[in-house]
Amino acid sequence: MLGLVTALRNARLDAITTFAGASPIIRLYDGTRPATGGAATTVLSDHACSATMAPAAAGGVLTFNAIGSDASANASSTVSWFRLFKSDGTTIVLDGAAGADVITTQTGTASTDTITVGSATGIVIGQYVSGTGIASGSTVVDIQGTAIHLSKELTGAASGNATFFWDLRVTPAAVTAGQVVNITALTITDGNA
Repeated sequence: MLGLVTALRNARLDAITTFAGASPIIRLYDGTRPATGGAATTVLSDHACSATMAPAAAGGVLTFNAIGSDASANASSTVSWFRLFKSDGTTIVLDGAAGADVITTQTGTASTDTITVGSATGIVIGQYVSGTGIASGSTVVDIQGTAIHLSKELTGAASGNATFFWDLRVTPAAVTAGQVVNITALTITDGNA
């Protein structure tokens, strides 16, 4: 596995911004995400990004500027993935996972890679996780009941709440046709550290 220096990780992320150009569009979908660029599932909502999509990447993370709401969702379903398009709405830039945050209590011992949560409902392999004692950039690699195995060891004792999230964070995740859909955050992390 490669380990890239931060400057190179930032350059790779900034290439996304350059390729996307001004005022790209984010579309939210339901169902199983296809291979990148593959046939899409049901479109749930469309969101306009600001003219300047994101500032320069920092620390291997690209954080998007504010993203517009969709005042009237196209269909009823649960958001599970997104696609970023150039402003023409047809040129695909990238695909990624999306959904609402899952927040639950956690406990865990420093220098281990496992936390125990109050409830594992809604937690999925591949999600990012943050909270007291959890190393930045940790993801879920295995779920065994309420025992959640992480990609990195804990930096200290895990306590309080843990937040499990995707690159694109949306509210609500269960969408009803005609309702307002908000993207609360979109960050893309180049994980080759």
